[in-house]
Amino acid sequence: MKQIKAIVLTSIILLFTTLLSSYSQTSFVTSTTLGNIRNDFNGWLGMKFTVGSNPIIVTDLGRMYINANQNVHSIRLINPSTGTTLPNTLTTVSMTGGVPGQFIYSTLATPVTLPANSTYYLVCQESPGTDYWATEATRITTTTDAICGGAILSNDSAWNLRPTINSTFGPLSFQLLLLLIQ
Repeated sequence: MKQIKAIVLTSIILLFTTLLSSYSQTSFVTSTTLGNIRNDFNGWLGMKFTVGSNPIIVTDLGRMYINANQNVHSIRLINPSTGTTLPNTLTTVSMTGGVPGQFIYSTLATPVTLPANSTYYLVCQESPGTDYWATEATRITTTTDAICGGAILSNDSAWNLRPTINSTFGPLSFQLLLLLIQ
């Protein structure tokens, strides 16, 4: 009986070690070309994205720093089917001290697993006359872990999609751990 327990324990440790070595952390957005710069919107701006063929674990949400930005922004993931914020994904990101053209990330209290082939909105709250953001003419290059399905915005309860692939407001991004399914 002790031998069986030892074999089971060894198998569990081996499985756990294999799972840990099957993650890769990366930023979803790998490059950007900014559209026009504005600061005249009151509501939520961002992107629609669909996870690829493997699940991903989101660890951080981020907003790009644009010159002179200095405010704190709420940022979150939305389930478009229900219109609700995904649990543990509402966070804040401070633009203070940023470097122009680089993302500033806020680490989620608990990483969130997004299933393969599922769709979400990544959005950031904006207020008129405060920090600058780039319009939906912004183009991004991303990893192949998900597909950006266009820019999204809302200043009431309805979401308005601008469906140009790889376009976003913000721009926004997220850090992810890719689950490598063997």
